[in-house]
Order: sequence, then structure tokens, then C-alpha cells
Amino acid sequence: MFETYLTVVGRVITDVTQRTTSTGDKVCGFRMVSTERRYDRDEQQWRDGDKLFVNVTCWRRLGENVAVSVFKGDPVVVTGRLHLNEYQVNGESRTTLELEAKAIGPNLSACTAMLQRPARDGTDGERLAPSGVAAA
Repeated sequence: MFETYLTVVGRVITDVTQRTTSTGDKVCGFRMVSTERRYDRDEQQWRDGDKLFVNVTCWRRLGENVAVSVFKGDPVVVTGRLHLNEYQVNGESRTTLELEAKAIGPNLSACTAMLQRPARDGTDGERLAPSGVAAA
């Protein structure tokens, strides 16, 4: 089957929701928007252009990490598998774009971030400098 991978840069526009499937897998999701920016030469200023709305789904460990790290309004970069979800509501056909995320990160052109890595050596997850000494 042909899979389309896509990277979308935008903002989270809904609260992140989390649930556990009947098989015990964690999954979370949110909706995001990517807004085109165009320079209006007549007005000499930037204006919003077209908008792309995408539903994002995150599975297992990615979902757990996103649920505690990403919030409504955050600027994000999401990479994943794009597909079209077709369904019916009251007999009316509808479609939404779904992005099954493989990786999510903050858009550092719009914010700053401090990484917290999971502890591998029994410590509390503090960040270590290359010499192995705790970073200040």
C-alpha cells in the first residue's frame, strides 16, 4: 500500500486528548492548523493565507510523551503518515485529513524548549553534560 509521509508546521488548536485502547495501547490526539503567510506588497505587511487543518494521532510512547508535553496553542512540527478519513454524519459524506504521527517536536522558530530525557541509569533524568557532570 502506498503511504504518504508529510511534515506539517503549525499550531495545536485543541486540547490533547488521551485514551487507552481495548488492547492496552495508549493513544492521544489533537487538531492542528498550518497557516500560509503571504506578504501583501500593497499594504506592506504580512497576511494570513490558506489554512490546512489536520487531525493528529500519536500512538504508544509517542502518545504518552505528547500528552504531557504538548498543549493547545503550542507551535509544533509533526511528521507522519497522511491519509484521508471518509465517514458519514446523518447520511452526509465528510472527509478529514489524518496524520498518524511518527515524530513531534516544538517549532523552535516560534518558541524555546528544554529537553528532559528519560533516565537510563537510575537517576532522576537530569541532563548531563558531555563530561558526565550534571549540566547547570
